[in-house]
Amino acid sequence: MAKHSASKTTQNQVIHVGIIAKLDRTLDHLFAALVEWKTRRAIKRNFAHLSNFHLQDIGLIEGDVEASCSAPLNQPVQEALKRLAEGRASIW
Repeated sequence: MAKHSASKTTQNQVIHVGIIAKLDRTLDHLFAALVEWKTRRAIKRNFAHLSNFHLQDIGLIEGDVEASCSAPLNQPVQEALKRLAEGRASIW
């Protein structure tokens, strides 16, 4: 009887650890999405006042910021903007 009870307790502990790990991963993803969302708001706010001349100076064109900020939250906006700017560096 004691062996069965110990086995059941161990099984329940494993289930609880799995649930906690899944919850932890979910919270990590939610936190990362929140940070990315706040980053995008700041980028939109900071880039909104730049003229086309200033955007071109950093390798971007009008619409790049909005398009990059519209991507899914699991795609960092800084990387997208950097790729766009680097891709145009040889053009200008």
